[in-house]
Amino acid sequence: LVMEYDGKTLSFSFAGFSYKVDGSNFERKNPAIVIYEVFDYINSDSQLNARKIDGGFKYEGKISLGDFVLIQNEDNSFDSLTVKSADYKIQFIN
Repeated sequence: LVMEYDGKTLSFSFAGFSYKVDGSNFERKNPAIVIYEVFDYINSDSQLNARKIDGGFKYEGKISLGDFVLIQNEDNSFDSLTVKSADYKIQFIN
């Protein structure tokens, strides 16, 4: 299953089938929306809160779901994305 979100439309595709829906009607915990908002924040924040940690980098900020922490590995892959106030975590598999 592939989910994509462009800030307005949520697209799903699987096994040759695909459809698009208005993203404003979706739960804010939808992974495509959360990941989009995190990277939109990282790309647009002039005062990015990022720091080097053992094994990679840690990014912190705020999205519609709450305060997030994104951990990036030294090889530029991603490890995890957490929104503690929403009890939400994505563990990336590399």
